[in-house]
Parts: sequence; C-alpha cells; structure tokens
Amino acid sequence: LSAAAPEIERETAEDGRRLAGLEERVRGERRREAGLLSQEQALAEELTLRAERSATLDRERESLAKEHKRLCGDVAGSDAALAAITAEREPLRAEATGAESALRLLGESLETARAVLVEEDRARDHAGFSLERATQDLEILRERIIDDLDLPHADDVLSWEIRVDPRPLAAREAEIARLRERLRRVGYVGDDAVVDFERENAQQTYLREQLADVEGAAAALRDLAADLRRMMRERFDETFALVATVFAEAFAALFGGGTAQLTLTTGDTGSEPGIEIIAQPPGKRLQNLALLSGGERALTAAALLFAILKVNPVPFCLLDEVDAALDEANIIRFREQLQELAGQTQIIVVTHNRGTIEIADTLYGVSMGADGVSQVLSLRLSESLPAD
Repeated sequence: LSAAAPEIERETAEDGRRLAGLEERVRGERRREAGLLSQEQALAEELTLRAERSATLDRERESLAKEHKRLCGDVAGSDAALAAITAEREPLRAEATGAESALRLLGESLETARAVLVEEDRARDHAGFSLERATQDLEILRERIIDDLDLPHADDVLSWEIRVDPRPLAAREAEIARLRERLRRVGYVGDDAVVDFERENAQQTYLREQLADVEGAAAALRDLAADLRRMMRERFDETFALVATVFAEAFAALFGGGTAQLTLTTGDTGSEPGIEIIAQPPGKRLQNLALLSGGERALTAAALLFAILKVNPVPFCLLDEVDAALDEANIIRFREQLQELAGQTQIIVVTHNRGTIEIADTLYGVSMGADGVSQVLSLRLSESLPAD
C-alpha cells in the first residue's frame, strides 16, 4: 500500500489537471454558446429590419410606378403643347428678325447722327476758342501799340504809311527787343541827364585806371611768384643733391658698407614730385625702404636725418628712442655719428640703450621713490669722469 500511494497520488494529480482542463473547456464552450446566442439574436433583429425595409421599398416602388405613369401622361401633353407653340413661334421669329434688322439700322443711323453732332460741337467750340484767342490777341496788341508807341488810340496806326522792312521777321523781332531793352536801361531822361553822364563817365575813367593798376600788380605778383618758384626749385635741387651725397656717406658709415640713394619720383600733372629712398645694406640687393627690416629702416632714417643736419645745421635736435631697434654693432656706429654731429648741433636723446648713454655729456633721469613721487636726477659726465 505504501508503495502504491505515490502512484495513486500522481494519478490523482493527473486526474485533477484533466478535470481542471475539462472545466476550462466547458467554460469556453459556454462563452462560445453565449456568443452564438448573441449573434443569433442580432441576426434575427437584422432579418426583421430587412423585412421592414423590403416592405417599405415595395410601397415606394408602387408609388414610383404611379408617378411614372402620371409623368408619361404629362410628357404627352407637354409634347402636344410644344408642337403647338413651335408652330406659333416661326411667324414670331420672322417678325423678331425683321425688328432686329430695323433696330440695327436705326442704331447705325443714330450713331452716325451722334458722330456728326460731336464733330459739329467740336468745330463750334474750336471756333469759339479761336474767336476768344483772337479777341485776346487783339486786346494785347492794342495795349502794346498804346504802350510802345505812346498813342492815345491804337486805331491811329491804321492811318500811318506802311513801309515794308526787307529783313526777316526774326531779325526785326530781335531789333525791336534790343531797342526796347535799351529804352528800359535808359529809363526816364530828365534835365540832369548830361550831369549824370559826365559823373558816370568820370567814375568809369577812374575805375579803368584802378583796373589797370590792379592788372599791373597782378602781373608783377605772378612774375614774383614765378621767380620764387624758380629760386625754390634751384635751392631745393642744390640741397637735395648735397643731402643725397651726405646720405650715401652716412648710410655707408652706419651700416659699415652698402649703398643708398635718394631719387625724385615723378608727380602727377601740376603736383610736386616725391622722394624715394633706395637702399642696399651690406650683403643684400638693392630694394625699396619699405622692404627693409625694422632695424634697417630705423638706421636708414637716422642716416637721412644726420645727412639733413650736416647739410643744414640747427641749434639743437631731439631724438626720441631712435636706437630702440638697433643691435650692439649698429649702436657703436650710431653713437659715432652722434659724436661727430654733436660738434655743430646740441643733441637731446631719449633712450634706454646703455651704449648711447655712455657717450652723453649730461644725463637726466626720472625715478620714483617709495612715496610714489617722481624725482628728476641729473649728472654731468664730462665733469664727473676723471681725465685720461
């Protein structure tokens, strides 16, 4: 028994599972049965609706058949009436065609009459305008005759003897305009006209003498300006030649060789020429100043400045950090040129370069103390250095 108990339990469990499956299947079948019953009820309701709809359609079909029969009778009557109307319309159409033709002819006649009336109105208006313009021209002509010829009545000219002028109408009109302008300028001629003429004549003579003096002074000033320009050009050419020569020497001295030249560039028409610097430092090709390095440009500018100061010395010269871009080798040649130039010009140099400071006769420095106040210090090296 103990040995058969597990087998019985397995069978019992298996039967339980089968029973649960059968119960679940029964429930499914019941749900399916309920769905089928619902469908059957819906189909029955739809069948009832279709039967009612069929009865309605039968009634409508009978009604439409009766209506069709009635409309056929109406169509037969309408055809008979249409035939009678068609028979009566032909004479009316012929009469309408004749009436339209007559109406068209009357319209054309009316348009022609209107065009003729418009042309006559236009001609009448034009004639009225011409008459009004002629009347205005006649009045203007009468006023001109009275004003220009100083006559009491314009009709008095009709009694004058007419002399034909052979000149063209344009020439005669121009002559009349010229004489009228002269009369306007002369104005009213009084008893003191001779005195006024003598006074104006004297004033005109005086003004002519003054004009001659002014023209002579202007000619003298133009000659003087030409002489000044010629003298300035000559002085400029001489100074430029000297500066160019000294510049080449100063350039070679500052660069330790090389060549440089100053050339005049051609200016535009009526403008002054410019100056171009062409430099060739040692070991480089001849090129424009703009193509040199910063130090080379600074040294070239210093050479030009030294050349100008040597040709045209000045009492003093102020140089502000011109040696900032120079190296040690160039500083030595730069200060040698400064010492040479110091014999004829007092030079004030603003610099931070020790090599330039060493050749100074007097030093001025600005220092700031702990209290933030700037102090100026001076030292005369020519007195402080011992003699050799």
